[in-house]
Formats: sequence, C-alpha cells, structure tokens
Amino acid sequence: MAKRCKPNGDEHLYSQPPVEHRFRKGVSGNPKGRGKGTKNFVTIFMTAMTKSVTITENGTRKKISKLAAAATQLANDAARGDKKSIQLMIALLQAFEPTIEAQRPKEALIYSGVLAEGDRMV
Repeated sequence: MAKRCKPNGDEHLYSQPPVEHRFRKGVSGNPKGRGKGTKNFVTIFMTAMTKSVTITENGTRKKISKLAAAATQLANDAARGDKKSIQLMIALLQAFEPTIEAQRPKEALIYSGVLAEGDRMV
C-alpha cells in the first residue's frame, strides 16, 4: 500500500515525484519538436523503393525500380500458386480498386454521330 502524505507535504507517494520536478502544465515535453532534417518512415521507404535495380528478363538486362521488381515478383509468385502471395494480391487489388477504375480508359460507341459508352473503342 502507498505511503500517505503528511499534511505539510514533506514526503511524496511512490512514483510521484515532488511537485517541483513534475511536468508543468502548458509546457511541451518536446519543445523543439522534430528536426527539419529528419525524415519520416514513408519518405525513407519511398526513397529506397524508387532506387533502380538491374534485372535480366528474357536474356536482356534492364533497370527497373525496386517497387516494380517487388510487384512483379509478387505477381509471379501468385501466378505460381503461392497462397500467401495470392491473398496479398487480392487484398491489394481490393484496396486499389477505385484507383484502377479511375485509370481505365472509357469506351465509347458511335451510332450515327451519337456517343454511347461500353460498346466500341474510339
């Protein structure tokens, strides 16, 4: 059981420092904040993933980003039948479905000068 404080406040309770050593109200624990030169995780990750790597595909060497190489490897593993790769691919496709639909070209049909969607590419 915790020690009781005396009315004059000479002693303090367990894990309660004296009042003069406690955090003060309205004062930040990190007054300078994050330095301008430090980068967050997303910036560091995207910098690493956009660096190029040389691959050999069908006997020819070409440079692609690490992100493209990882996506290609994931697609190849899923096509080969790896269950974890298939699950990850399905989850990624569901997450990016609105973006994929927005990038898909619109198809239009021409009937005597009138455009209708869905039948013929123009």
